[in-house]
Amino acid sequence: MSGVQAPCLVDVGWSVARPDWAPDDQQLQAWVLAAIVAGTDEVLPAQGVEVSLLFTDASDIQRLNLEYRQIDRATNVLSFPAQTLVEDGRMLVGDVVICLSIVEAEAAAQGKLPLVHLTHLVLHGVLHLLGHDHVEDADADQMESIEINLMASLGYANPYADAAGNNSEESKYT
Repeated sequence: MSGVQAPCLVDVGWSVARPDWAPDDQQLQAWVLAAIVAGTDEVLPAQGVEVSLLFTDASDIQRLNLEYRQIDRATNVLSFPAQTLVEDGRMLVGDVVICLSIVEAEAAAQGKLPLVHLTHLVLHGVLHLLGHDHVEDADADQMESIEINLMASLGYANPYADAAGNNSEESKYT
């Protein structure tokens, strides 16, 4: 689906303080559109697409995880696909919720900048909205390949590589 011209509306919400390292809304919009273009073969509506991003804390994401997935723990990202047309003809792709404290902790543990890790999680979350998953190994390999290529197109390294450049097994569980 390269060359998509449809507009992309990204509704960004912050239920926590926006950190100094956080991207601006224009960067977030570019990441979301890149993931949509790379993650689907479907033709987008001419009116465009809409994705909601919410940046929150561990207690909120844990509550959402328990309520919607029956998992009582905080995770780095949750995706809630919608795939419905809204009044003005745009397609509401869905909502992505990201826990910034987990982003920062994981980035520190992995020796990455929080912005780079956040970029990856936004892409990862949007790909989930489009139906990609990592339950089966073949699906995980496909999703990771898209993510690796997207990160490279944005000037970042393979998000699944360890410090030595080797892919880690934990990638299938992000």
